[in-house]
Amino acid sequence: TGSEKELSLKPMYDAPYYKGSEKLQDMVAIITGGDSGIGRSVAVLFAREGADICIVYLSEHEDANDTKNLVEAEGKSCLLISGDVSNKDFCEAAVKQTVDKFGKLDILVNNAAFQLHVNDFSDLTEEHFDCTLKTNLYGYFHMAHAAVPMMKYGSSIVNTGSVTGIMGNKDLLDY
Repeated sequence: TGSEKELSLKPMYDAPYYKGSEKLQDMVAIITGGDSGIGRSVAVLFAREGADICIVYLSEHEDANDTKNLVEAEGKSCLLISGDVSNKDFCEAAVKQTVDKFGKLDILVNNAAFQLHVNDFSDLTEEHFDCTLKTNLYGYFHMAHAAVPMMKYGSSIVNTGSVTGIMGNKDLLDY
């Protein structure tokens, strides 16, 4: 977990000169980790393209509310659902709640991730390792598993990744 409010240098998320072209008009998207960072940017820009948004986030309520306000400023509806994507039952409930509210699901963006710096391999605990795998792998699986039965032909699932997964990082051994 982390709060964008605590960052001294705020990330750019809104692409102020980008004008939407209704590519996602009348679609519904779930964005995990949509409260801040890349997820916030996806939420705002998907709304600018015409989609209603469900933001699934862990516990960063203030960040999530800020993102909701930004989506609504784009003229779209936004549902906030707080919970842990590593929990299969939560993922199923989040998808159901989204479909109940919006009537359908067209796009799933798996973006929620856990990373925590560890300076030495001996400091990496099994609990930390489990949290990384359960969030970053099982979370994507659980959300997709819950979403696919609700999606029609032509729907999309987008799984985000990180340059760290390709290049590595000495302080993110498990990631």
